[in-house]
Amino acid sequence: GSQFAQLALATVGLYTAGFYTASFYLHTSNPSNVTTQRVSPKSTVSMGKQSYCGPNCDAPATPRHRQKLPPLPMLLPLGDSITDGGTAATSYRYHLLKLLNRAGHAVAWTGSLSGVYDRNHGTNVSAGLKWRTVRDWPDAAQFHEGHWGWTAQELLNGNSEQPQRASLDEWLSKPANGWSSRLPSHRAWPDVALVHLGTNDITQEVFRQGRTAHIVTQRVAAIVQKLCEANPKIVMLLAHPIPYCRFREGTTAERALRRSRRRAAEQELNRGLDRLCVDSQVHSSRERGLISDACRQATVTC
Repeated sequence: GSQFAQLALATVGLYTAGFYTASFYLHTSNPSNVTTQRVSPKSTVSMGKQSYCGPNCDAPATPRHRQKLPPLPMLLPLGDSITDGGTAATSYRYHLLKLLNRAGHAVAWTGSLSGVYDRNHGTNVSAGLKWRTVRDWPDAAQFHEGHWGWTAQELLNGNSEQPQRASLDEWLSKPANGWSSRLPSHRAWPDVALVHLGTNDITQEVFRQGRTAHIVTQRVAAIVQKLCEANPKIVMLLAHPIPYCRFREGTTAERALRRSRRRAAEQELNRGLDRLCVDSQVHSSRERGLISDACRQATVTC
């Protein structure tokens, strides 16, 4: 019970931190390829064949409420089961959408998957189970790239047990089969990537095989590099893995991973690259028994 409570609180901390990192991005000077906008409570934004309702929009919107606006900033949630989620309540994407709606920020979502984990395994795994039991999570906001149980290595090169889901290289080389089919106006690449990876690498390789945390950092860095090569103007929101309920061994591995990522960030700074990324970190307060969001602005670069 206590482990479940800790994990639930950690998830709350993650999506809260994710909201503030996204808000940081939306409120800073935007890359030239991104136009942000606020949506009035009763407005609907045209997205090609799709539409996005404002926070208090009564769907379907009437024509008098429809307005043509510049393209929405496109978000790509990239990660494992923490990104995927088994229900709307356990997916930070759903809660992040609600927080963005309350703040009046309209965004679009992309990825080759949609909805949440379908509970199948191996070659039976689908592209996701659309969650239609909550009114405020429209289909257009359920796209993502969160693969349940995958390591960063499997996102890079594919999962041999789920070959039908392809890999990052294939998503990038054949966007028409994945991301671009989800994008309005046939834009090929996302503007913002929400990256949360490393938990499965820690549990499967650091714990069981004795690998070092640095190998996880290298893999995530390779993913970031590939995304930056595909879109040099992309903004990366990189999260440290949420606290994992393995007590001392989990805490030790997570701390090692944070140290490794900080060193990598310093090396990037020394290279003098000029793209700003945001590192969101979730801290657990033992004294209060709470998970508090502690969004750190870090000049990690692409």
